[in-house]
Amino acid sequence: MSRRYWIALAWVLAALAISMPARAAERLIYSYKNNAAGNFAIYTKSLDTPDHGQELITISGDAWMPRVSPDGTKVAYLGKASGAIYVADINGRNRRALGNRVPARSIAWSSDGTKIYYWGSANASSAHAFYRVPASGGTGTVMFGGRTYWCWFYDGGFDVFQVRLASGRLQEYILFGASQTGTRGSKCNLLRLPVSDTAQPLTNMFSGLGDNYTPSRGPSNGRIIFQADHDRAGSHRIYRLNANGTTTALSDLYAGSPRWNATQTRYVYVKAASSTFGARAYQGALWTRNADGTSHQAQTTIGVAACPSFYNEAASGGQGAYSIQYNHRVTFNHTGLTQTDTTTGSVPFNVAANGRISGAGNVTTTTTGTAGPCTVRGGGPVAVTLGGTRGSQMNVTLNEIWRLSLTYYCPDQPPRTVSLGTQTQPTRALSFPIRNGATITQPFIGAGGSGTYSWTLYIN
Repeated sequence: MSRRYWIALAWVLAALAISMPARAAERLIYSYKNNAAGNFAIYTKSLDTPDHGQELITISGDAWMPRVSPDGTKVAYLGKASGAIYVADINGRNRRALGNRVPARSIAWSSDGTKIYYWGSANASSAHAFYRVPASGGTGTVMFGGRTYWCWFYDGGFDVFQVRLASGRLQEYILFGASQTGTRGSKCNLLRLPVSDTAQPLTNMFSGLGDNYTPSRGPSNGRIIFQADHDRAGSHRIYRLNANGTTTALSDLYAGSPRWNATQTRYVYVKAASSTFGARAYQGALWTRNADGTSHQAQTTIGVAACPSFYNEAASGGQGAYSIQYNHRVTFNHTGLTQTDTTTGSVPFNVAANGRISGAGNVTTTTTGTAGPCTVRGGGPVAVTLGGTRGSQMNVTLNEIWRLSLTYYCPDQPPRTVSLGTQTQPTRALSFPIRNGATITQPFIGAGGSGTYSWTLYIN
């Protein structure tokens, strides 16, 4: 073939590479605490890198059962003790309580992302009814005519999916594991209900084994994985429900809370050292496995994790994945001179697959003060270049170039502007804990000045 052909082909491939959207990176989101005595926080992590989770959200008490919206922009979660439902942006910011009156025990987003369905009751040990609440907030509306159900593992106890009926209409369903009678201690089966505020006929999807809980329905072919206790004595494993109604065990003892990913190619579950019979949800280490049984990998090896699920972060190539927010305030006092410098702004940066940090941006310094009878105003841009590496800490280096000027406003004189020139600062090294909102504060050290330098790490 001619050289002209290969050049043309190269141009076509380059154009395709530019036009094709970047593939969204798959991540895990889950509740986690460092030790048994601590409180659960919401964490996220990339796959196949054991531990190295990033703290996203903390509350007073346990932050429980994170679930990401269908469009990947929001996360809903619970206060475990209060049952209050919260929604935040996927970066953990703009958190708000929805205002549900009946405490929630388990949550899931509606297929269109406009509502949150929850399993709730005033008493955590009593039978539960289903409710819905707008994602924008509300007190909650009871569903299915208020019919109640009961099961041991009600945290993460249901899944929501949508199918197109023969009529062409889309129908949303709730799939859950519970006792049909609502009686404490009675056998729990896999059940299905069409979403409605009124009472609906119940479909029994599976009633074999012992007690069956926490189903997750695969989005590709509808295959269900779930947690089951085959002897009703705490022998929990993960099972797959096959097309012919039989089951296949997917894990050893003791395991629970399985969830498919968006392509039904991998699932995550929680593995414990012993049975958590009678608990609200399995707590232990996170494991993932491919649907074909290969690549069985531990995702956490320390601490305690619960209620995991997958989500896809925005396919932006990692641009602006993190940022550092400046918030400096330093005051200088000399004879006849008082000056306050405030430096604010945000610098974005990325972390490459090898852990290398790179980023650049400008923050702004604003100066106010007095010099004798004169008022002083000024400031200017500070160019910041970020480097460093990500390990167990976010180890960031900052190189700053300051370009400032001051304008003096004196009585009976025209304003006079003085340039302070270009000032290159020594490299500064900071090590942040990898969690959203982690802040490092250092005192200003210098003659005639006092105040603080402050930097905050954000996961965008």
